[in-house]
Order: sequence, then C-alpha cells, then structure tokens
Amino acid sequence: DALRMMTLAACETASYAAALAAGQELHTLAMTLGDKGRHSQALNALACVFERMGDPWQGERLMNEALVLAREFGRRYEIFVALNNLTALLIGRFHLLRDAVSADEARVPLSLALPLAEEAFELGGEMGDPFPLVFVTGNLGEVLLHLGRFDEAERHLREALALAHRHGYQAQDWRIKCSIGELQLA
Repeated sequence: DALRMMTLAACETASYAAALAAGQELHTLAMTLGDKGRHSQALNALACVFERMGDPWQGERLMNEALVLAREFGRRYEIFVALNNLTALLIGRFHLLRDAVSADEARVPLSLALPLAEEAFELGGEMGDPFPLVFVTGNLGEVLLHLGRFDEAERHLREALALAHRHGYQAQDWRIKCSIGELQLA
C-alpha cells in the first residue's frame, strides 16, 4: 500500500522517475506474492504514471490488464478502481484527440468509456462511500456530455456536484463545475 501511494503521489507531483521506480517495485512485489488484487492495483498505478507522462495508450493497455485481473480476482474494490481509472483515462484521450481529429474519431474513446463508466457507477453506489461515488458520477456525466446526451449528463453532473459540495471534496467540486460549464456551452 505504501508503494502504491508513493507511485501515485510521485505521479501527482510530476516526479515520474520516482513514480516509475515505486510502481515497478510495487509490480514486482505483487507478482512475487501472487496477489492478483495488488497486481491489478500495481498495473493501475503504473498506468496512471504513463498516462500523466503523455502516453495514454500505454496507460490504457495496462489498465485493461488491471481490469482483467480484477475481474478474475473478483473483489469489488479492484474492479471499481480499474473501471473508474480506465474511464478517466479514456476521457483524457478524448480531450487529447478532440482538436486533432474528426469529431467522430475523437468520440471513439468515449464510446469505449461509456459501459465502463456505467458499471463503475453501479459499483460505486453499492460501496456506500461518497468519495469514489463523486468520481464515477462525475466521470459518467462527462462521458455523456461529450457524447451529446445532455439531459443525462446534467443529471449525473449535478448529482456529483451536490455530493462533492456536501462532503467538502473541493478538487472534485471544481472539476465537475468545469464539466457543467462545458455542458452549458454545449
């Protein structure tokens, strides 16, 4: 758990060499222990590093592997994390593509993200913890927004915003407000 947090913290501060070193150590340890749940989490953490370094395609490959392991392992938490992170990564890929290719081509990652976001949303509701629910609800709303399903998007984004505000999740509050701003512009 400490190595996973070190990987993610280093990633958040753009210390990619440290993030990769901790992530690789985490991956090796999980493999050595034969712990599929931690292996899934290690792949997710490494995927986040690659995505932040500007290689979402490598990140997507690792997150897909993480999802396969999580589904095989069967614990809801690992499945939820893999689904949510893969959804977020695909949203990020859409943002990278949307000014560089046709609108239809840019939406391809969103069509891949939608079923993942819907499944993560269901699992998030079952977990009973508002923090992950804010993420998945906001992600689902953002996917729907960029797919042009505005009424559904607004419902999910408003729900996510209310949860973020109620629980004091300020970073998510601002992220969701940006999505609502995009919705209003659309």
